[in-house]
Amino acid sequence: MCTPRSRTFSTVCNLLTQRGEVIKVPASQETFVASMHLRCNPGSETMLPILFMSEEFMRRFYLKNEKPIGETEMVSFRLQQNEADNLSIKIVDVGEKAEVTLREMLYFLGFADRTEWFIFCVRDIDDILLPVSVFWYTNVYGSGWSFDIDSVIESDERKELKLLVLRL
Repeated sequence: MCTPRSRTFSTVCNLLTQRGEVIKVPASQETFVASMHLRCNPGSETMLPILFMSEEFMRRFYLKNEKPIGETEMVSFRLQQNEADNLSIKIVDVGEKAEVTLREMLYFLGFADRTEWFIFCVRDIDDILLPVSVFWYTNVYGSGWSFDIDSVIESDERKELKLLVLRL
């Protein structure tokens, strides 16, 4: 029986199905200052439209700065349907492939399918790797991405499968 402690990345990959296209994130020579990019701006055409950020998300990420990075490729994966009901993948199961930067996450969302719910594994200001839940939301104030800290990757009370975004 496969338990989270004994599961390896290759085993986890057998349970995942690629969704969507590979997104190439260009290299950056500049420091990424999160407070310059994490602003609620529903319907923005010049910045990533953000509708909501939970207090916990803001506390852990708003003051974060990230060093320049090289070019990367990212893609989203969904748990195979027959495994989704009985399996929740924890960050440790997918290792360093799951870790992305805030800059990579925001760039990916600029091209992402707005009908999907994504999970990104990002280090916070205290260098703790956390699952960030992101989905497209519309309300009376407009439309945009919603950000929160998440504890599991497979499903929630809305019974929707989420997509785990990995670096290739």
